[in-house]
Amino acid sequence: MRAQTSLGNTLLKHAAGTLARTWYWPIKAVRHQFVPLDRWWWARRAIRTARVGLLAGGIYGAGKSAGHTEVLQDPDGMRRKVVLAHIQRSFEAEDERKKPRVYREFSAPYRRVAAVAPRVLQAAREHVDLQAAMAEREARDLGAQLKAERAAAKAGESTAAGVQSVQAALDTALSLREFWAAAQERLAGDWRWVVTNSELVNAFVTPYCPRCIFVMEGLLTRLDPSEEELAMVLSHELAHVVHVHGSQ
Repeated sequence: MRAQTSLGNTLLKHAAGTLARTWYWPIKAVRHQFVPLDRWWWARRAIRTARVGLLAGGIYGAGKSAGHTEVLQDPDGMRRKVVLAHIQRSFEAEDERKKPRVYREFSAPYRRVAAVAPRVLQAAREHVDLQAAMAEREARDLGAQLKAERAAAKAGESTAAGVQSVQAALDTALSLREFWAAAQERLAGDWRWVVTNSELVNAFVTPYCPRCIFVMEGLLTRLDPSEEELAMVLSHELAHVVHVHGSQ
């Protein structure tokens, strides 16, 4: 991993140097040929701004490429990094001397969450599947209704307003169908329950670590929730995933 990081840094430095060498002399030539000396004070500022923008864009592109390479080479390692970063953030308001750690599968806190979380996930999937089926059926029915409405309007038995009303309802139904289909994808796959020794009373999900629910030990020890109460908390977190609250 250190070798990959070193390679990424080298790529960034090389990109910055290449851009600086590539754009310096053309810009300098344009300055002397087209820009009078008495107006150079504002032109220099504009050219400098453009040059910085190009340089920043090049560095960003090189860094993004290096990041993609690192993810492709070690996806599990990158996922562990993201999980560790989010665990570390949960300790910012606590005693920094306490070492963050994740409870293993045989530990009591993890077993407590694992006894509830799979059932909550299954219930969420069933709910989303039902909503997707209803949206699909509604879109199909409205499509047939729109076809009949257009035929009636052509025969003079309906109005343009009626066609527009059905069309608007169909557009809404199609949007809902797309939304619930995407929600099915977000809930699909293998999920993980990450239980940490943080004393914060909290649980959360994040789009940067998909299919993962973080549960703080403080939620279990300070509140001591029943299975039904813990299920409500986990359902709340899955609702964030379904409705894409993390990217809003």
